[in-house]
Amino acid sequence: MAFSATFTWTINAVAKILNRVKEMDYASEYRLYETDGMYQVFIRHNDRVDPVSKETYLRHNLEFRHIIYASGSTPERTNKYFFVYDVPRAGALAQIGYEAAEFGSKANLTSLQTDLLNYLS
Repeated sequence: MAFSATFTWTINAVAKILNRVKEMDYASEYRLYETDGMYQVFIRHNDRVDPVSKETYLRHNLEFRHIIYASGSTPERTNKYFFVYDVPRAGALAQIGYEAAEFGSKANLTSLQTDLLNYLS
């Protein structure tokens, strides 16, 4: 089962609708070209084995990129954001869901974003 053929990312109340341009073994890529830049979303899934415990972990990764094209004397810039689940295969799905929901809730707080961008720890 795959995500839909489009992926909507809302930025400052403006919906950006990205089209799936690539789908292969547990990964998809979505893109939207605009005159001043490009949006990309990558969704990837893989397994890894912890070298110490030998336990299998499932890694689910969503990467968002906003590439702003060069203009005049301003060089091209790329903003990247990641959301990664890296959890034991044997983990309780409900618990992982609760933890991820809380993580998303905290990441959505303006105060947390401001603190992170101002190097507070």
